[in-house]
Amino acid sequence: MNCYFWTTILFFFCFSLFGQEQHDINQEDSIPTKHIIGFSPSKAQKVNGLNINYWYNKSPSVSTNGIELGIHPLGIPFTLLTITHPVKMISNAWSEMDNPEKRGLNSPGKINGIRLGIAFLDYKTINGIELNLAGNYATTVNGISMTPLVNAHYNVNGLGLAIFGNIDARVNGIQIGLFNKCKKLRGLQIGLWNKNGKRSLPFFNWQFKG
Repeated sequence: MNCYFWTTILFFFCFSLFGQEQHDINQEDSIPTKHIIGFSPSKAQKVNGLNINYWYNKSPSVSTNGIELGIHPLGIPFTLLTITHPVKMISNAWSEMDNPEKRGLNSPGKINGIRLGIAFLDYKTINGIELNLAGNYATTVNGISMTPLVNAHYNVNGLGLAIFGNIDARVNGIQIGLFNKCKKLRGLQIGLWNKNGKRSLPFFNWQFKG
């Protein structure tokens, strides 16, 4: 009797797991997907290969497995503004760092791979490497972020490398640049001037706990 009872329970448990797995597979299959090459904005929600980002998307939800290439024209004036008014651009970015809702951090958009372009203003999570001309804004990076101008992230888990400077809200890793600033640092800062939630120092700074 006990053997029959536990066999029945085990059968229904396995059946439930199989049904849930099939549901998840069907949900994944229903996501509009482009293979080899895709464009953003578009109806596609996933790109496996090269995703060409040709225009700013205020509510990005596209996930890329491969490379995202940013060529939208808004990156050009944004680069010029960053070069001619770096203090104002950094101040604006810094003022919004404590507002994750405004920064769009609940966006489902992700990049698993490499992000290349002029400047990125949309909100995504990068698992890999991002390289661009003007800067990376309002993103979460798990990996490496590099630019000759300014990095301004909400979350960095890894390395932020910017010639002018890094302005990040939360960093678990290393900031390298002329000027580095971080609200919640768990790691190191290397640059001409470095500021975190604990102290400000030239050349080298650190914070490993609050």
